[in-house]
Amino acid sequence: MHLRRFILISIYTGLRAGVTCCRALWNESPLHPWADIDSGVLYRRGRNEIGHRTKRRPVVAFPDRLLSHMRRWKRLDEGKGYQPVIHFGGKPIDRVKTSFASCVADSGLSDEISPHWMRHTCATWLMEAGVDVWAAAGFLGISPATLIKNYGHQRPDYQDDVRKRFG
Repeated sequence: MHLRRFILISIYTGLRAGVTCCRALWNESPLHPWADIDSGVLYRRGRNEIGHRTKRRPVVAFPDRLLSHMRRWKRLDEGKGYQPVIHFGGKPIDRVKTSFASCVADSGLSDEISPHWMRHTCATWLMEAGVDVWAAAGFLGISPATLIKNYGHQRPDYQDDVRKRFG
């Protein structure tokens, strides 16, 4: 169950596996990311956390498809008193690397596939859908330059200007 939650959350939000995704709680926290289901957002930092120099962690809105799952999961977890959004038997998990690797192996996929691929998939989907670069970069917590450098070729209009100039 924890791996399902991880995959859906990370693929629809582009959250990094360890820093945010696995540490998130259902209630506001001074030191942990937390999901505000009423507002439909995830705060990637606890209220009192100090920012990191190289990794941005802006608030991220849950897409509607994910928000319905989040509401259901919260109802299930509240009945058992569980706090972590992603947990194994109610206990927090630090990472999903081992279970993710087992899932990849069981699926017959390449062992190169890691949890971080969910973030890459999210960025690719945003570019393929033609989402504004500034909006997509803000959603992912990266600079527009980084987004264009790594995922710009996924845009449907990639090289349109060059193609048009040649007639």
